[in-house]
Amino acid sequence: MEINDALLDVLVIAGQSGSGKSSLAREVCRQLNCSLASFGSFVRFEAKQRGIEPKIASLQSLGQDMITEFGPVIFTHKVLLSTDREQSGNNLVTLEGVRNGEIYSAVMTMSRRSLLVYLDVGRETRMARLRERESIDLHALLASMNHPLETGVPNLKALADLVLYDQAVDVLTARVIELLASRGLIDRG
Repeated sequence: MEINDALLDVLVIAGQSGSGKSSLAREVCRQLNCSLASFGSFVRFEAKQRGIEPKIASLQSLGQDMITEFGPVIFTHKVLLSTDREQSGNNLVTLEGVRNGEIYSAVMTMSRRSLLVYLDVGRETRMARLRERESIDLHALLASMNHPLETGVPNLKALADLVLYDQAVDVLTARVIELLASRGLIDRG
């Protein structure tokens, strides 16, 4: 499937691991009937194809390797291609899991319009979520939080159109929808 990226409006949701990006992205897509593209899902799929165990450290390394292998623009394009846009019937795609400015720059050059939402959630909350979700020990968790892909994520906060803090997903979703409407990416109707 080919897509014309220049016709896409892209809502980018970024934040460190465990910040709630996936939950927010899924809820935004559900409420707006738009497509979801996820770097994490794409990397997990590639890991399975390559016979790599889907542990957080190996997924982070594979993601970094794929950025190096393909370059930011082609990697981002591949992730956008992984979504079923025809199903939603609109040009808005929610892209979850952007990890650095290079990837966000690729999104901006490839799309008609893009907005960046950054989830800023405290370290202790993120650690608790990751330990529950990933079932990993503290040493592995701390190593994943210090991976180069992870440590650069906070730099995206300065580029964000909207910074959100840890609140209920329905509150966060309402704020995102309000931003999209105010910038003309969706109709308020």
